[in-house]
Amino acid sequence: MTMEQLRKMPSGVRKVDLLLSGGLPVGLITHIFGPRGGGKTTFVIHCAFTALSRGASVFYMDTEHSLHPKRLAHLSHKKNLEKFMIAKPFSF
Repeated sequence: MTMEQLRKMPSGVRKVDLLLSGGLPVGLITHIFGPRGGGKTTFVIHCAFTALSRGASVFYMDTEHSLHPKRLAHLSHKKNLEKFMIAKPFSF
């Protein structure tokens, strides 16, 4: 599959979408990493809510066990979280 054939899902952050030629790849795993407190979780949750608003399902793997349900509810702003799945693995 070439980059031209790869479907993209907008992240909801215009500058990021421009850097990624349209958004995050659909059907592939996207690994976000960076320093503690760098905004990784907030960015990814924003991307997830953008995907949910477009009718997609979201599978979020919380390897750092940093996403608390109350925080998710606060960030969701009453969005429907029915299609938002979370896994919190203890090891790979």
